[in-house]
Amino acid sequence: MSCSDYSRFSHKALSPQLLGAWRYDPHAPENVAYYGVPLETKLEYGGAYLALAALLAVMTCDVHEMLGSMMRPR
Repeated sequence: MSCSDYSRFSHKALSPQLLGAWRYDPHAPENVAYYGVPLETKLEYGGAYLALAALLAVMTCDVHEMLGSMMRPR
């Protein structure tokens, strides 16, 4: 497949989502449910994602240090 085949595929796959976002209806049941999530829940999920990002950053740093010591000339 060429690059144009992939871009054509992704364009067709995203079209319904883009149209749905463009024609946003604040009174649609799925939008009311999505935006009606309590602040406490949003903060819990946000905190969990920040903790995950911090863990991944620390682990990435550790792997970088381990690989760096292996690559140094002796």
